[in-house]
Amino acid sequence: MTAVLLAAMAAVLFGAMTVLVRIALGTGVAPEAGSFLTIFPAFVGAGYAGVVLGGYFFLGESLSASKAVGVVVILVGIGLVAR
Repeated sequence: MTAVLLAAMAAVLFGAMTVLVRIALGTGVAPEAGSFLTIFPAFVGAGYAGVVLGGYFFLGESLSASKAVGVVVILVGIGLVAR
């Protein structure tokens, strides 16, 4: 259960960070910098999900319920921020 709560907290913090970065960069910074700072954390979260899923599919590692829920929460968080 702790992993699920940590994943949920990470998703909330990721969304808050993205909103705050967009507000901070809304003052005339180059659009490329805003795009990079917005997408970089998404790649970090997707990297975690990719490692967990890659280990399951390619290396035969176990996928516990808490890991699966954590991956789903991260991917849903990324999807919500990307909208």
